[in-house]
Amino acid sequence: MGVQPAGRNPGSGNDPLPGVGWEGVVDTLPDPVAIIDNQSRIVMVNRVLARRLGGDPGDFRGALCRELLHGPQYAPEDCPHQRTLADGREHRCERTLERLGGTFLIVSIPILDGNGRMAASLHLLKDISGDVEKEREYRQRETALEWHVAARTSELEKLNELLVEEIGRRRAVAEALQASEERYRKVVEDQTEVISRYLPDGTYTFVNETFCRFFGKSREELEGHPWMPDAYPEDLPMVLERLSALSPGNPVVTVENRVYAGSGEVRWMQFVNRGIFDGEGRLVETQGVGRDITDRKRMESSLRNLSRRLVEIDEDTRKKLAAEIHDEMGRDLTTLGLHWALMKEMLPEDSRRMLGSRLDDATLLLKNLTRTLRTMMVNLRPPVLDDYGLKVALTWYAEFFSEKSGVPISVLCADPFPRLTQECETALFRIAQEALTNAAKHAEAGMVTVTLGCEKGMLTLSVVDDGKGFSLAAPPKREGGGWGTTIMRERAMTIGGRFRMEAFPGEGCSVTVELEESACR
Repeated sequence: MGVQPAGRNPGSGNDPLPGVGWEGVVDTLPDPVAIIDNQSRIVMVNRVLARRLGGDPGDFRGALCRELLHGPQYAPEDCPHQRTLADGREHRCERTLERLGGTFLIVSIPILDGNGRMAASLHLLKDISGDVEKEREYRQRETALEWHVAARTSELEKLNELLVEEIGRRRAVAEALQASEERYRKVVEDQTEVISRYLPDGTYTFVNETFCRFFGKSREELEGHPWMPDAYPEDLPMVLERLSALSPGNPVVTVENRVYAGSGEVRWMQFVNRGIFDGEGRLVETQGVGRDITDRKRMESSLRNLSRRLVEIDEDTRKKLAAEIHDEMGRDLTTLGLHWALMKEMLPEDSRRMLGSRLDDATLLLKNLTRTLRTMMVNLRPPVLDDYGLKVALTWYAEFFSEKSGVPISVLCADPFPRLTQECETALFRIAQEALTNAAKHAEAGMVTVTLGCEKGMLTLSVVDDGKGFSLAAPPKREGGGWGTTIMRERAMTIGGRFRMEAFPGEGCSVTVELEESACR
């Protein structure tokens, strides 16, 4: 656009955000922002204002400001843009804008072209609807108080005290509003996020003051130097890989990685990187807006550790309970079966004829009880998982589950498939177990396929059914609260895996877990 805020020397060559890049910084501001030229036409709006207006930033370029915000006839008398055009100075006003759905503090700041002449104005809009409502409430209280004083002069002294108290409260509100305005101006002038610009080779071309404070360095130490030394070495390959995905069709890439802060402490940061491309689609520069997410990462780590510990306790309890059922109840049922068979053989022929079906029913009941006990032990902790690993356990369990549920299950496993840590094998087995249960109980599937793969250091487990499916936007309500998906996702999280579920009405459902093999060996 070739314009710059008033007060900056256009010939100095020190503008840190020239051209479209300066507009890119405006686009990151959290409040509505517009740039309006001398003809009162929109040059640009940021994404926040575009969303408020119900469109994209490009939809409003060239529109008359008064038609967009005030009405087609004329601009309001106190329009700060018109006043800025008249005297070239900063102006502000408060106005209710129905199309934006609130009352705003509007600040108009002149923008000069390369020759120092006014070319446009920058409009900052701060939503103060809540403050206006508070002011309206206080005005209503003041009116009521004045009427009360006029109507009841006998209580003048008391009402005066109340009035003094009310004035004090209003003064506090006014001070709070002033402090809020000062904080708002500080946010505009000095963003809380760390903002930088860098070339394709990583050389910084601009850093803001917050960036300098965070990394404990001056602009001279940062600008003209690459950003790579500030990144944590182990994260650097991942960051470079993610940034290589920037393209005109994918101009924004978000990366979470560790950095060395100015204190020497390793901190987690989330950077939103926006690529700037030339007319031929070549990356010219990248703008990064970052924020400290160390506390969030620590909380996530604590939750993962807690989930891992709960899983360990659950599996340990299952293993002990399965062993106890096998050793105690299994032994007793076996003995009972032997005694029952012996007693049947010892009964006289006439007694057996007389008891008839009762003997057969008791025999069947004993077999069903033994089968139920076996199923309980399998669901609690199948010994084959500990003895032979995940591949054999999944194959065996698929046959067992198919026989019990009547649903055909196909198991496809990479050969050879490595043994994993007990934690990983248990988590993947439980996820497959839960997915098969869901397919049999809810999907009405005619076929389920379980795939276990290992390729290029990446382990993959998928369970796909051809059932009735459902919409992920509105999953079906199921008995028991629908905790299955949450449990599968948390089990995947505890081993560092990525969980994904895909489902469409009438097209079945798939559950996939991916994780690096190195994390499970």
